[in-house]
Amino acid sequence: MKRRLILIQSFLKPSIAVILEDDEILNVFLDVDSGDVGSIYKGRITVVQKGINACFVSLGNGKSGFLNLNDIPDFIQIKPNSFIMVKVKKTNMKYKSPQLTAYVTIAGKYLVLLPFENSIKVSHKIEDKNVEEVLRYKLEHIRERLAEKYPEIRNVGFIARTNSQYSDAIEILKDAEMLYKTWESIKNEYEKINYEKMIYKDQYFPIKIVREYFEAKTEVIVDNKEDYHEIKRYLSLFVPQYANSVSYFDPLKAKKNILEYYSINIDFNDFIKHKVNIPTGGYLVIQHPEVGTTIDINSGSYIGEDQFETVKNVNLNSLKEIVKQIRIRDVSGMIFIDFLKVQDEQRKQELNKKIIEELEKLLKDEKKRIKIWGFTNLGILEVTRQRVEEGNYNKITTTCRYCQGSGYMISPKYQVMQITNAINSYVLKLLGSKERFILAEMSSEIIPYFIEDFMSNEFYKFLQDYGFKLIVKSYKPYYYIHRHNKYKVKALHRIDDETVNNFPKVGQIVDVEAWMIQELSSNRMYSLYKGFPLVINIEFESPFEGIKEVRAEIKKVEPYYYVEGIKI
Repeated sequence: MKRRLILIQSFLKPSIAVILEDDEILNVFLDVDSGDVGSIYKGRITVVQKGINACFVSLGNGKSGFLNLNDIPDFIQIKPNSFIMVKVKKTNMKYKSPQLTAYVTIAGKYLVLLPFENSIKVSHKIEDKNVEEVLRYKLEHIRERLAEKYPEIRNVGFIARTNSQYSDAIEILKDAEMLYKTWESIKNEYEKINYEKMIYKDQYFPIKIVREYFEAKTEVIVDNKEDYHEIKRYLSLFVPQYANSVSYFDPLKAKKNILEYYSINIDFNDFIKHKVNIPTGGYLVIQHPEVGTTIDINSGSYIGEDQFETVKNVNLNSLKEIVKQIRIRDVSGMIFIDFLKVQDEQRKQELNKKIIEELEKLLKDEKKRIKIWGFTNLGILEVTRQRVEEGNYNKITTTCRYCQGSGYMISPKYQVMQITNAINSYVLKLLGSKERFILAEMSSEIIPYFIEDFMSNEFYKFLQDYGFKLIVKSYKPYYYIHRHNKYKVKALHRIDDETVNNFPKVGQIVDVEAWMIQELSSNRMYSLYKGFPLVINIEFESPFEGIKEVRAEIKKVEPYYYVEGIKI
């Protein structure tokens, strides 16, 4: 059996848990806005929408959830304003209400309690029929033994979880008793109150991690003393022989956080970057559109003995990295994997079969329910993984306020075209009027592109010929990241005194922050002076990224849209 190490960093919040097997990262979990998954509420049905086969349930404190009518047992009456016991089964799926179920269950370490049925079941992951029979027999006898103390326990059922097959009867009995006592407490709280309220909260983050991932030959190291004692108590209750498998890491004494001490670098960029290299050659391109997650396999510079060997090796060698990325990103829902294609039909079928077999081996110990559906006619492998809450990708990202989540923005040059057209429209409308000033405000990122284009064509001469004066300014008087597609063009009766007073004069020395844009010019820097465009000519300057402080002397001005200077 592989050696497993669970590191829990909870000295600082939010907590991070890293699961390692034989020193390789298996999973990364972030306790960020994990919501109420597993929590049980006394809720109130507010609206029944038969058109969508669902109802909405008030959970109290202004919260509500979505309850599919198929998730309600037959014995429960569905009518507005009636109370109902519900469990949160999914939450924090972007822009969606929590998904609820009235088929309430309570998970323990070895068992799942079923309050509304008295059947004994075994996890579908246990495929050995002999093991399944033994577990059923063991569970039935455990329930009968507990019935001597709790007669009503015969009315509830249990599911034996996967790890129950490695546990003795005493450990399972303790779990069953604890779950039943928890259920009795939930029932009493539900009957006692007459308003919406959370009546049970699932175990908190460190205990949930230990509950799901602790097994024989597992060591747990945690850097929070309170969590250390809670985990030790939990292990002492269920697996007393492993109670000493948890140890406390003192970050103040070590002068390092626990992850740094064990040379584990959790870079959130690894959870969101699209391109991931395959150690043996080739790379993956991972994207997360609304419909699911797509994984595209590319050969890169890898070359095998022949074309088929290249395709086969890259596809098979990519599987381990694919599984790793699915786990550390906690990808769920629909997953579409596009492998390199084989033209020969027989070889294609053989390779596809091999891919599925190897993938099943790598996923055999997967905690979340996962199903490999097979290859589509287009050669895409379809996989689904149980969705409970948002994965790490969605937890740590937010929609880009510039591209609104598309991943793309209008290029600066085409944005300049839009601004120029807007100015031109104003000019044509104002011909014959008294208004002769046009203000164009735009992002500081766009201004250099606009100035270079504006000064190199005949448009500014056209404005001059018809007596128009252009004022070009950034929304802010300094460089800042801003949506490219936001700009404003309007006509003015006169130029305000602030614009006149702030515009620089020839010979003036200014200290500004400047940046370079290689695609525009290698001998110019671009800057802003009180929001006005400033182009700084340079002779020798190595290209650089970001912002640099520069002192310049103003050499030329074109009120109120162009300032030119030289670096000094």
